[in-house]
Amino acid sequence: MNSYSRRHSSILFCFILLSALAGASPALATTRVAASCDQKDVQAAIDTAFPGDTVLIPTGSCVWSSRLSITKYLIVKAAETRKTIITDNSPNLSNLIEILEDAAGNTRLVGLTFVQGTAVHLNPNGVIKLQGSQGGKPVVISDNEYRGANLSGDFIIVHSNRGVITGNSMTGQLGGGICGNNASFVRHKPHDGSWAGPAKYGAADTTGDFNLYLEDNTLTNVFEGVDVDDDGRNVTRHNKFINSGFLHHGADTGPTGARHSDVYKNEFIWDPTVRCGVDLPAGVNSFLYVRGGTVLIHENIFADVRGQAWGDKSEITFNYEPIRRNAGDYPCWAGGYPAPHQPGWGFTTGATKAGNLLQDLEPTYIWGNTGAGNHNNPSVQNYDPNECGTAATAATATNFIRMGREYVMGPQPGYAEYTYPHPLSGNTVPPAQTNTPAQTSTPAQTNTPAQPANPDPGDNTAPATQVPETVPVPLLPVTAPAPDPGPLPRSDRAFNQAPPKTIKTLTHERYVL
Repeated sequence: MNSYSRRHSSILFCFILLSALAGASPALATTRVAASCDQKDVQAAIDTAFPGDTVLIPTGSCVWSSRLSITKYLIVKAAETRKTIITDNSPNLSNLIEILEDAAGNTRLVGLTFVQGTAVHLNPNGVIKLQGSQGGKPVVISDNEYRGANLSGDFIIVHSNRGVITGNSMTGQLGGGICGNNASFVRHKPHDGSWAGPAKYGAADTTGDFNLYLEDNTLTNVFEGVDVDDDGRNVTRHNKFINSGFLHHGADTGPTGARHSDVYKNEFIWDPTVRCGVDLPAGVNSFLYVRGGTVLIHENIFADVRGQAWGDKSEITFNYEPIRRNAGDYPCWAGGYPAPHQPGWGFTTGATKAGNLLQDLEPTYIWGNTGAGNHNNPSVQNYDPNECGTAATAATATNFIRMGREYVMGPQPGYAEYTYPHPLSGNTVPPAQTNTPAQTSTPAQTNTPAQPANPDPGDNTAPATQVPETVPVPLLPVTAPAPDPGPLPRSDRAFNQAPPKTIKTLTHERYVL
């Protein structure tokens, strides 16, 4: 090769190398520090960042009045955990932060403190909204804090059936004659049309991206703590619920309800400290309220909600609302057993038709729980007041939800837990679950007042346009697919009208008040 050729080759090689390095530079993740914690400065840093970059938000206090948008794979985090304090003054009918899943990687939002200002975000809006996308990878929301200042307001809205929400905390405010609120930590509403599909419980979710995982979070005074609906597949584990609850929707305020959840190794605590007026503690009505789909409930610690102010409550409650409720796609359901997407029913092959939905018997399993609460004796409750007339009086929830059929007191055959902590959580040592000291016994309240009318639990905005059934047909005879398992653990009459588990339904959200 002559000198000209060698020189030409060297120049060409250098040009190719420099071009490759220039093209590759966005893939070399870097850390970008926003000019301040102001929303405009943070958005500017996000907009100029390349996928895979980390955007640091400086320590300080800022007021945000407009939305922050994260639409690419980034790590957005506080420079110091929970020392960046954002006061939320954004519009109510918006989200303060919107995160879109990205196929390039696992976007993370880490370490911020949010304080409720003038904004009161109600479903379908929240402080943080996580939106799924085709082929997107799970988003991780970790180590954030939300301090509520109002009796309403939702923290995280999730429109996806994957992701990890870990190490966060939320504190709500209690008030009113019911000493409660309708605030929510997570409303899980994917709307992805996936209800009619087989479940993947525990280790069956081999990749950890088939379900949404909530772990190691602390909820204090958040009555609508975790609200699963609209095709949701959820794993709630190793969390602490203090005066806070978990709800699994049915096909009552929407067309489908929640698909399935795995709720285990959580601690459900009732704090009897006076919170309202001169003598009212938190008006907790139930820790875990199942209105549809299937829930595995195991190895949790349940306190006993019992006291002079509110009587003795049921910590685990089942209900199928449409038989006595005039709302949703199946108002005043009179089509017999089984009912659409009722508790204890899921999907394997779709061998049974209820309304226009296909489903299969898929029981809830309850095992290994401890504490003074009624984890071994759940209640079956009717919707009250009856909105469907005298014809619905005979259609009690106990005809639709029976022990040994819709729920089983024992472990699910073949069940094994999925890896904990979740591999995406960033935690390497699982935090130990602590046992709260046993509550001192408090005399049960006598002569509990009659229950007032109760609006919709779990939804604080009007549902999307519904397509109700035509004229409700007369109630058909209830026919079980298996022999009657025998006496129920508690009759509906005993639950609603007599001790020991007296229900005082209050002015809203029934499942925890």
